Amino acid sequence: MLKQKINAKTATAYLIGTIILSLGLCLSAKSNLGVSPVTSTIFALAAVTGQSFAVTNFFYLCFLILVQFALLRTEFRHTQWTQILASFLGSFFIDIFDNHLPIPETLTLRAIFLATGIVLVGIGASITVGMQVIPNPADALANVIGKISGKGFGIGKNLLDVISILLASILGLLFQGQLVGVGIGTFLGMIFTGRIIALCHPWTEKLHQKLIGE
Repeated sequence: MLKQKINAKTATAYLIGTIILSLGLCLSAKSNLGVSPVTSTIFALAAVTGQSFAVTNFFYLCFLILVQFALLRTEFRHTQWTQILASFLGSFFIDIFDNHLPIPETLTLRAIFLATGIVLVGIGASITVGMQVIPNPADALANVIGKISGKGFGIGKNLLDVISILLASILGLLFQGQLVGVGIGTFLGMIFTGRIIALCHPWTEKLHQKLIGE
């Protein structure tokens, strides 16, 4: 939900973080080596429906907001609908990058795209979360799952990741005859994205405090 201490500077930093995150997601997707767990479901849905990555991303994230609403019911706050704006912004920049980034042809370039994508996703996620403006629908749902299960955000994130990979695998195998969006990059993302966020987060938290104090 929206926090109270938001100004033009934190909003700008949040927007920059969204752009970095979107670029990272597109680089990972272009590598064709596997994307992050939640994105793998989006990638598979895009392949099955024939819709663009950006359009599928927006509607799937909106679906995750509806899942939060269904799970929380009366505890779902009106401000949580602002996640629709976060979904739109991310999808908007994904569309731009998806249309302009080339598809790497060699395995070396694909690996570079994947590694760079994972790093940028971690940095972008740290900035967007650190600015405390609007939560990403996937992270918000993971938090809801953790709250309902009584296991906390970490376990909620793990459960959502597993569910996402299973959904992407089922969609790919049923409709494409192969795994779509799930690959070595998916598991590398699971391992390293969190580590990158952990490394960046002390800096982004200090940046947030500085921006709201100015």
